[in-house]
Amino acid sequence: MVMNNEVKPPEQLNDRQITIAKEWVNNELNARLPQSEFCKNHNLSTATLAKLRKENIDFQNYVKALKGELISNDEVRAYQVAKQHIINRVNSDSPTEKEIQQFLEHFDYVVQYEKIKAMDALGINKAGESTSNNKSVEEKKTMLLNRLKKK
Repeated sequence: MVMNNEVKPPEQLNDRQITIAKEWVNNELNARLPQSEFCKNHNLSTATLAKLRKENIDFQNYVKALKGELISNDEVRAYQVAKQHIINRVNSDSPTEKEIQQFLEHFDYVVQYEKIKAMDALGINKAGESTSNNKSVEEKKTMLLNRLKKK
């Protein structure tokens, strides 16, 4: 897939970042290389790419704009139909193992959200550390008893 130059890169991005953004979009939509291999091929550390993708708002917005340029409305509609089909199959009375696996692959963000919610309910942060340090002994006791009762 070839990108035209309709999407203007933000002035805050340098030439290298612009090239990486275009190559990253191409990778996500076509090549599908693992992040480590992509970085190796582009002489880029995984930490640098992660920082660009997670902390650099200009980079993030540029990548989104490039993806929007490359993905046609027909493709978006087709994806939405397929997505709804997967949801309908999993919500049926007897989803197959394959359909459940499809759901888990395509809706990983939902799974991650549920995990984070469960960890928060248990008083654990993303790093796996307890967030109950500033809770009273009674609150900690209640939380522990509630967790034990659920098992």
